[in-house]
Amino acid sequence: MPDLNYDDGAVRREMIKAGRFWLAQGVDGFRLDATTQIYIDFQSDIGSPRAIGKNIAWWRQYHSALRATDPHVFLLGEVPAEREAQAAPYYAALNSVFDFPLAKVLVAAAASETSPDVGRYVQQSWHLFQQDAKGHPIVNSPFIGNHDRDRVIDQLHDNMSHMRMAAAMLLTLPGHPFVYYGQEIGMHGVKPDPAIREPMRWDRNAHQAGETWWEPVPDNASPDLSVAAERVDPHSLLNFYRRLIHWRIGLPALRDGAIASYPADGGAISAYTRTDHAQRLLVIHNLSGTSRTVTLPDAGFRRVIRRTRPDIRLVGRKLTMPAYCTAILQ
Repeated sequence: MPDLNYDDGAVRREMIKAGRFWLAQGVDGFRLDATTQIYIDFQSDIGSPRAIGKNIAWWRQYHSALRATDPHVFLLGEVPAEREAQAAPYYAALNSVFDFPLAKVLVAAAASETSPDVGRYVQQSWHLFQQDAKGHPIVNSPFIGNHDRDRVIDQLHDNMSHMRMAAAMLLTLPGHPFVYYGQEIGMHGVKPDPAIREPMRWDRNAHQAGETWWEPVPDNASPDLSVAAERVDPHSLLNFYRRLIHWRIGLPALRDGAIASYPADGGAISAYTRTDHAQRLLVIHNLSGTSRTVTLPDAGFRRVIRRTRPDIRLVGRKLTMPAYCTAILQ
């Protein structure tokens, strides 16, 4: 890929012109690749305040110029930070960044079957982001898998129960969650990159009309690993993802509400509240393979309105959570 000289005013003007061209075609925004690397010329520039400052200054100029064309333009940055504090400064220039630290937290929680107190983690991160946004509207962009890391099912050593719990946490958090294609059917792939970017498996037959077969799919060759196979199986990972997405559509607080820690959180139980002006919900996961009974600290949540297993039961303040399940209470 070309390494452009963004100190040159003509280069900046040309990149702004390119952005405005696509906005004029009806594009709503851009996913910005390698957002942190515009001003990394040497190894010593990685993490340097000078390079970070110049990166952010450029993206602020770019965002401001595009807003003059479309006030609602949305810019999402790839900021591969190790800690939330490293990503926070980029909210001064962008609407959102991919939450790389949170991705590691969620996958590790599913693998270890131990809650990381997601509610508190996200709440603290949000405060960091708000401070750097300086009043600009921002949104978090959580994910658990992308094109630069081993696929989630391989990180979780083919444990489908862990895969489902990672998905359940992801899709009950605030922000705009991103699903890397094939993640929702359990596609495999470990480095190098070609193996984690194999064609999407739509049909049971990889050579069916409409399939992409410009290269073989050795890591995803099973006919059962396809949208066609999983669409007709009510218990498939694909239909699990669909159910969670419909939860977000049907419950505004789950989609847009604030998040806070909940006292029942701990050990195998991950619990947090999601609240907006009209709803207060309790999201609770049993990350383990053992049934758990949770005594809720307060009587404010009186009924289960969504569940991933039919045998989830609430009697008074005692909630019975079978292995690897998620419930939403109101």
